[in-house]
Amino acid sequence: MGLRAGAVLLSACAALAGAGGCTALLGIDEPNVISGDGGGGGVDGPAPESASDDGSDATTDAQGESSSSSGSGSSGGLESSGSSSSGSSSGSSSGSSSGSSSGSSSGSSSGSSSGSSSGGVDAGPIAFVQISVATPGGQHQTPTVTYPSAQLAGDLNVIAIGWNDASANINGVTDSAGNTYSLAVATTRFSPDCSQAIYYAPGIHAAAAGANTVTVSFSIAANVVDLRALEYSGLDPASPFDVGATAEAMSSTPASSGPATTHYARELLVGAGMSTFQYSGAGPSFTSRAVTSLGDIAEDQMVSAAGSYSAVAPLTQTCGWVMQLAAFH
Repeated sequence: MGLRAGAVLLSACAALAGAGGCTALLGIDEPNVISGDGGGGGVDGPAPESASDDGSDATTDAQGESSSSSGSGSSGGLESSGSSSSGSSSGSSSGSSSGSSSGSSSGSSSGSSSGSSSGGVDAGPIAFVQISVATPGGQHQTPTVTYPSAQLAGDLNVIAIGWNDASANINGVTDSAGNTYSLAVATTRFSPDCSQAIYYAPGIHAAAAGANTVTVSFSIAANVVDLRALEYSGLDPASPFDVGATAEAMSSTPASSGPATTHYARELLVGAGMSTFQYSGAGPSFTSRAVTSLGDIAEDQMVSAAGSYSAVAPLTQTCGWVMQLAAFH
């Protein structure tokens, strides 16, 4: 996590001093499995979130919300702290790898799908439109992110919401365009420092450049929030979500969401990761859309056959991480 490591760890340690402090960072996390509904709801149902000091239990949001920020682009590339994602670029890393892997988890989430292998509504080729990133720092209960470019009616918004504590929960996600957001991949935590969930809004309303701001509402002020808001075209405007996967661990090996089995011939795979240090770029076959100023990642891949897929991204050194995959058709 680069620059945030000291501040985040000090904040986390102080908050958890009565419960073992930062010792959880040295443990090995067990696999987390989240199952859910692929028809348009989230990966998990309305179970309340709970934080676990050893990071071994995946938790989920009953009513999570999503967010947007300030970077856009038509072709993608790595970004930091909310700059445009147009044009290609390579991932940056500031940490050197050290230590050997000390455990991994393969918590996967699969949602049931009623679609056929040929896909549902064919809205044309799936394409990346823009990304916006917000990393406001400090503690925020209602952080926001704004899409910088105009948004087209019928597109898909995907919001990766990360924060650096195990106490805050997502209450909801809204935006100024009046879109409805649903949970795709439930909150997963590497306790006490990383929490992340993915939300989406299908068939969005048109919005002028800079006119749509996404707001995430937390139960309490969340620590060091990292919002990655993406827009895609060519997806089912009514019920695009298929399946998801999620995992957390401490290791030096590439972070992996674990496998999710898709049900459609043409799908969009969105990967998002948090870590206690930072990611160095996208995994094999994925395109990096952002490595934020906090070292977190958003990546994607378009596939043309149903099958088993995982979101993978390399780390710059041994650290705790959360990696999630959401698949849309």
